[in-house]
Amino acid sequence: MLYVRGNRRDYDHWAELGNPTWDWDSVLEYFKKSEDNQVDYLIANEKYHGVGGPLKVDNFNSIVMMKILLADAFSELGHKEILDVNSDQHLGTTTAPVTAHKGVRWSTAKAFLLPAMSRPNLQIIKNAHVTNLEYNKDGSVKGVKFLINESLQQVATVRKEVILSAGAINTPQILMQSGIGPKDHLENLKVKVVKDLPVGKHLEDHLFIPYFFSFVKSNPTEMSTGHVVRMAYDYFIHRTGFMSDTGTVDFMGFFNTKNDSEYPDVQFHTTYVYKNEPTLAMVLKLYGYEDEIIESILAVNRQTDVVMFMITLLNPKSVGKIELRSTDPFDPPKIYHNYLSEEEDLDTLLRSIRIFRNLSTTKMFDMYEGEDLRPELRICDKLEYDSDAYWKCYMRYMSTTMYHPTGTAKMGPDTDEEAVVDSVLRVRGVKGLRVADASIMPKLVSGNTNAPTIMIGEKAADFIKEEYAER
Repeated sequence: MLYVRGNRRDYDHWAELGNPTWDWDSVLEYFKKSEDNQVDYLIANEKYHGVGGPLKVDNFNSIVMMKILLADAFSELGHKEILDVNSDQHLGTTTAPVTAHKGVRWSTAKAFLLPAMSRPNLQIIKNAHVTNLEYNKDGSVKGVKFLINESLQQVATVRKEVILSAGAINTPQILMQSGIGPKDHLENLKVKVVKDLPVGKHLEDHLFIPYFFSFVKSNPTEMSTGHVVRMAYDYFIHRTGFMSDTGTVDFMGFFNTKNDSEYPDVQFHTTYVYKNEPTLAMVLKLYGYEDEIIESILAVNRQTDVVMFMITLLNPKSVGKIELRSTDPFDPPKIYHNYLSEEEDLDTLLRSIRIFRNLSTTKMFDMYEGEDLRPELRICDKLEYDSDAYWKCYMRYMSTTMYHPTGTAKMGPDTDEEAVVDSVLRVRGVKGLRVADASIMPKLVSGNTNAPTIMIGEKAADFIKEEYAER
């Protein structure tokens, strides 16, 4: 739900890479087009925000004391407050807007699909799994083959073109299943090659490392049964209270670890959990941590409140890839993230760790009994704590994904050997096929990928309308 667009440099760089109309000033109009901003002080800034679009953008307005305390601590360290993270302020802490309204998530389905359900030219087929694209004799795309409930085979044919919007993991899978991809890889799997393109080759993702503090050991906050009942009542009757927001997750910050630019190279998200918080174990398990690591964190949480900063590498130099596991369309593809394969990424995260280490010098940290929470890491614990070697070991054990995969059907000009689609999102050398999702991003943006992906959809719609209006 976090509505963070990235910054001017991100999109101007897209244009510099040979993608006209993808510069900041151009894409800004598409961000505004879909936006129905509900925040008074943001609405007033008409240069950056829109009103009346289908997508509600609002603030949670959650009053969590820890957000205020952390903002004060970062301020004490010299980090400014960003009033509007989607304008021309790039460095500091902020409370991000969200795609939610009156305590309820405002998803893209609610924003775009539901209002269109009455249109005669829209049919949505549920429980359908695309297996591959179908081609005409001239090599143009004929349509899409899919299975309903994994059994009933159907083909949807097209008069004009197919728009593939399956995401940065499944879009390359469908393309390769259909013979569009790296020739050597497809031939190894005995897939007939329709077009030799570097599909799946430019996987970028936001990796993060967690950094833990414990607080208020002498007087922690603990949820009682009465609290839970009250929370449920407030939400289901009034859509207010604790369940109508996501706590501290909207409190984030953007830092430049080299202090050499007005643009950030790391971002952080925040999770704050009360003593004995039952969801903490589930979240840590989902991150894939080993049981002894999880237990060492939970042992502290049984005694104190815990804050977890998710320190996110915004512009990774490490690049991965997607490959087919087999020709079975139900077989998940292989994902090679190659996280931290470039030393520069480790160095950036190491500098970011030092920023968070400085929190221990603040008045807030001292006043609220802040302490480092060190997960049990058998290998790293043999190293000197707080040394560069310790933190690099820590990164390799504790890093995980922010779930922002992009770039696997990269947009670029003919001269870009990694490009799969052109600047109007048509698949190169394949007539009647376009891609519109996060897979087309030529470089990962400096922020969350929710808003940029919606913007890509808006631009794709205009590209299609313009092309057929001309014809």
